[in-house]
Amino acid sequence: ADYRDFYKQMAGGVDAVFIATPNHQHCLPALLAFRNGIHAYVEKPMANTIEEGRRMLAEARANRVVTQMGQHGHSNEGARRLCEYVWAGVIGQVTEVYCWCDRLNAREQPLAQDSECPKNLDWDKWIGPAAWRGYNRGLHPVGWYSWRRFGSATIGNMGNHVIDPVFWALKLGSPESVQLVDFRPGAEESWGLRDHIVWKFPQRGDLAPVEMHWFDGLKGDLHWDDSTWTKGTYKYIVKKEHQNLPPKLLEIEKKHGVDLGRCASILVGEKGILCISVFGESLRFVPDSLRSTIPPPPKTLPRIRGSHQVDFMRACLGGPAACANFDYSQPLNEIVLLGVAAIEEGSGRRLDWDGKAGRFKDDAANKILSVPSRAGWEA
Repeated sequence: ADYRDFYKQMAGGVDAVFIATPNHQHCLPALLAFRNGIHAYVEKPMANTIEEGRRMLAEARANRVVTQMGQHGHSNEGARRLCEYVWAGVIGQVTEVYCWCDRLNAREQPLAQDSECPKNLDWDKWIGPAAWRGYNRGLHPVGWYSWRRFGSATIGNMGNHVIDPVFWALKLGSPESVQLVDFRPGAEESWGLRDHIVWKFPQRGDLAPVEMHWFDGLKGDLHWDDSTWTKGTYKYIVKKEHQNLPPKLLEIEKKHGVDLGRCASILVGEKGILCISVFGESLRFVPDSLRSTIPPPPKTLPRIRGSHQVDFMRACLGGPAACANFDYSQPLNEIVLLGVAAIEEGSGRRLDWDGKAGRFKDDAANKILSVPSRAGWEA
């Protein structure tokens, strides 16, 4: 079925949709749902470009539909406790954040030649709004994550998970700049084999300015193959000994004799360090003895009963707003996509951002904020 016709055919018979298509097909099906009064749960990243994300938020508001982005860790307990500890001033002002990820959505070898499309696959509809290209086994199934136009780099795949608790706890809002500090290219058309991205956030009320770092990929000149990825069916996870990790993390782990994991975030405060796991499940104190010296702050945030998906369905049935609705998640996703934009721009220079206008202050960089849709697939 073609989802462009589906909503009209099912008008009045569908209350909500779950959109978990490849990233380049998140925006259009969501917009069509909203225009038909249909609620939407959209997997992360909710949009593939900054222009898409802003449009999705505007149309969701205009049509008064329920929304939820699929960073399911936002429903977990650890993310809430992080907020409550930070807001209680347990570690003082936070000025540095380091996020790292063990996924690597990139390829070192180029795509093989296009091949004949399977008879049971409508490739035209799979390509959807993206620029046309022939069928390729390296793109479907699963492999699309690693390739430009379809995926959104490692940061686009995992950034909404890893950064979400930090964004919430520090009330980050829009950054004033983003910069690609280190990058190792992959194959032609692929995302990079290593990224180090830095965002700078201004003071927010009485909260100090923050510099947030993102690290992913391989250290050094290692190859991306079965010698560096973990064993198993999902071959996109880097062994920790081969990861491109923040030097600050390595320093902290050595000093305190701890292993803070392959994918997490640390918030460096005046009085100590908090570490939150990738999906917001667990909160750790560094040093661990810090926990025993601090009275636990009260639980002030609402807790989610059931799963992230149940939270969405409860909102569809007239309950409280979904916890990761677009009003919350679009600004988070925009931070992630600014990281993607820094990779796309590629110069490594600091890109100053005007969050209110939704534009870089350097006009030359603004061309990467949107991507034209293929004829017949315009939103």
